[in-house]
Amino acid sequence: MRRELAVAVLFLHAVVPAHADDAMTVARQFCAARLAGAPAALHAMLSDDLRSIVEDALSRNDAIAGSSGADAAPLKDGIPFASYTGGVTSCAPGGHSHADNLDIVDIAYSAVDGAAWTDRLVLKPAGGAWWIDDILFASFPTDTYNGGLRRILADSFDQ
Repeated sequence: MRRELAVAVLFLHAVVPAHADDAMTVARQFCAARLAGAPAALHAMLSDDLRSIVEDALSRNDAIAGSSGADAAPLKDGIPFASYTGGVTSCAPGGHSHADNLDIVDIAYSAVDGAAWTDRLVLKPAGGAWWIDDILFASFPTDTYNGGLRRILADSFDQ
């Protein structure tokens, strides 16, 4: 029985792509940073392209805050790394899929007010590692906005 189990484990490792573990590791690190309230750690996980977009948005946000006051800045609460930003109590990676040169990992959340939702991390390989290239936000039944982090950052300034 032990030998059969060992063979089964070896077989599973042979058919599961090695990158799946890496994508899930990034997703677990993302959740740990979200729960710890560590935006610097979240920024460090972004692809070069998304990091550039975030830095540009923060710069534009600072300019608006400087000229019109902090309350006028569209990102006054920081970068929205989730579709719902109030009081997250749990964050856990879930389903995982691979498409073309991207991995997508579901992130299940719950909040202190009872809200529960699932966003999706879009992970892209570069330099031998996986990087967050977008976060696709959950669509709530009453929500007409359907997009992700890239779109919300663009829409916050370019309307």
